[in-house]
Amino acid sequence: MDNILILAAAAGAIAKTLIDVCRIGYEMPKWLPPTLSLVLSPILVFLFLLSTTTNLVYAWPLLATCLLAGIVAAGYSVGATEIARRGDKGPPPTE
Repeated sequence: MDNILILAAAAGAIAKTLIDVCRIGYEMPKWLPPTLSLVLSPILVFLFLLSTTTNLVYAWPLLATCLLAGIVAAGYSVGATEIARRGDKGPPPTE
């Protein structure tokens, strides 16, 4: 489980950075960043696994790890973006 969380943290950070860079250059609909995150994160996890393993066996455990870590990474990426967006608005007004 620790390996999945480490992979998810790394892939989520990279996915968030890539999506934020795209957001700077292009106007995106609200549904596109979460969708990009769900697509990019498992790919990034797979690339991490591919880069760190010399004897990579394409089997169900590898696919399960890519999907699980990719979903966690997508949640991290989208959640971090939403927290930053709400932080930009400032605190709610007090009476």
